[in-house]
Parts: sequence; structure tokens; C-alpha cells
Amino acid sequence: MDRKEATIIALHFSTLQMEKPLNIIKGKMRRNVYAKIIELGLVTELDHAAYLGSQLTKAEIALIPAKNTFKISRYSRDDLPAFQEVLRS
Repeated sequence: MDRKEATIIALHFSTLQMEKPLNIIKGKMRRNVYAKIIELGLVTELDHAAYLGSQLTKAEIALIPAKNTFKISRYSRDDLPAFQEVLRS
């Protein structure tokens, strides 16, 4: 996610060995990102779809200013360095 732009960023890799994502999906709300992922056919298993939904929800919550979420925004902070590294390459 990009806090400056208040944007959720989903990266799609087809294998764990890939250095760069095949797709980068960005959106302001989880439902828009999720809809695009479904539209592109990137999710084929229900358990993955459920996991993706929970992660997108965490990202959306994390974008809400902490003063409005009672510090809920800490959920996705652990993932931020990994996303920034991929986006820089």
C-alpha cells in the first residue's frame, strides 16, 4: 500500500522465484482492487480468494488515519518494506 497516495497495491507473481510481479493492481478501496483481480482471472481457488479479501481489508483499514481507527493502522506496516522493494525494481 502507498500511504502517501492512500492507495492499496496488490502484486501478482505466478511463482515464488519471480523477481518482478506480472501484474500490479492499484485502487483506493479494497472492493475495486478485488474486482480487478477477479476480472483478470488471477484467483481460481476459494481459499486464496478468502485470504486475499482479508488482506485487502487490512490494507484498507491501515490507510485510515490512526486517529480515526484507534491505532488499527498498524496491521499492514510489516508488509510495507516488501512492497516498496518490489515497486522500486
